[in-house]
Amino acid sequence: MRLPNIGKQATRHNNSGKDANLLWDNASFAFGLGKNGNQKLACFIETIEHWVGGIEDRALLALLTFLRRFRDDFEYRNDTLSHWADSEVLATGQPVVAFRYVDDDTSLICQRQAVREAFQIAFEAPQAAPTGACLISGKTGVPIQLSHPVIKGVWKAQVSGASIVSFNARAYESYGKAERQGENAPVSIQAASAYTKALNHLLKSRQHLLVGDTSTIFWAQQHTSFEDVFAQVFGGGDNPDEGAEEVRALYRSIKNGQFSSTHNNSFYTLGLVSNEARISIRFWHVAPLSEIALRVTDWFDDLSLARGQDDPEFPPLYRAFPPGSSLLTACAAQGKADNIPPRLSGDIMRAIIFNGTTFPATVQRRCSTLPRRTTRHLLARSRDQGLPQSPDSKSRFPQSDFREGVFKDARSRQH
Repeated sequence: MRLPNIGKQATRHNNSGKDANLLWDNASFAFGLGKNGNQKLACFIETIEHWVGGIEDRALLALLTFLRRFRDDFEYRNDTLSHWADSEVLATGQPVVAFRYVDDDTSLICQRQAVREAFQIAFEAPQAAPTGACLISGKTGVPIQLSHPVIKGVWKAQVSGASIVSFNARAYESYGKAERQGENAPVSIQAASAYTKALNHLLKSRQHLLVGDTSTIFWAQQHTSFEDVFAQVFGGGDNPDEGAEEVRALYRSIKNGQFSSTHNNSFYTLGLVSNEARISIRFWHVAPLSEIALRVTDWFDDLSLARGQDDPEFPPLYRAFPPGSSLLTACAAQGKADNIPPRLSGDIMRAIIFNGTTFPATVQRRCSTLPRRTTRHLLARSRDQGLPQSPDSKSRFPQSDFREGVFKDARSRQH
């Protein structure tokens, strides 16, 4: 069964050809197609045999029989591929593939109850890895992941992937933990597998946007349509009007009280930045979704302004081109994305949707060069912390009818 819509695999490969996923993977592993296909197919079969090969499940046994023959009998392989409509696409090794037993229900083999139970037993069995207390789950006496799986998709990180947790020099290790890698920040094998799969999936999904130098991912505790629109709220793409209708509908539903969100549904936002071979956490915010929705409407209310013909309806927080066309690039030297001050993206995200406060000092210092809407937003938000003095010849705000009007509007909002 070919799965065309799930994107690349959640567990990213490290180019060794020896890290197959269990019971699903891209075609180079699942069928041995493409570069180093034979080695990858052998690894795919060995992975199945290692984790769940001992159970008597007819679907699993049928799959292993098929894969072993597919590996050993080239005539059978070629004949089988010739009857597949997707053989040319599969030959590239790129499509993601899973398997289903034709005489059974519609569930995939990797989802069958017997297979899942066997894997859980094998996963929790004593392993050669050292044991300790997991910093994520709090469980004690669990196998510790010494080398964490890599994460791909973080802007400017290594193409081969980078890790959040890694130790490659004595200076970073704790006393008595020399050359013991993951034991310096113990995370269980199960937790390490779970968080890296989740991050790799989110970094390739619609729940991901670039804010300055920060790869930002977000999700809700319970699925909501807000997740599908959040990236468009801040204009993360090259087209500023892309998704405008979705954002408009979200704005109206919140303002009209039609937006449905349970108070207990939390919204999470995580910012990741590249730090050479590692990945650093730029920001991490958690808040009730109902509060986030209201702050999004405040963001647009503060930006509301009669716009020019070429101005986007929903101005972007970040867009690299043209220079200075977004809030973040307007704060950078020469309006270039590469010159955006470090930490600014996290500070602005915090001001917009998590604190609802005024912009950071970096933005305020550049008020005279910011886009008109941003100046209005800056002044409007300043009502909670005291307004600046009215523009005059000595002020850093340029003397103009426009900014004088914006100032008066911001002052009126205070009362």
